[in-house]
Amino acid sequence: MQVGALVVSPTRELARQILDVAVPFLAQLPGPGALLLVGGSDPSVDLALFLEVRPAPLRCRRSRADPG
Repeated sequence: MQVGALVVSPTRELARQILDVAVPFLAQLPGPGALLLVGGSDPSVDLALFLEVRPAPLRCRRSRADPG
């Protein structure tokens, strides 16, 4: 089973709360864990954490919606 998500939050506080709720669920799944990145933090610290956690890569594909 593969589970992946990108969660965007309007505030740091809400982002932290979402992470705190998600982590226990993610701990039950095999594979990479969760990573919280917020603006204004030290990029070198973020990179070190990214390399430690090794979250699954996010794959995005652009799509176009045709009016129907």
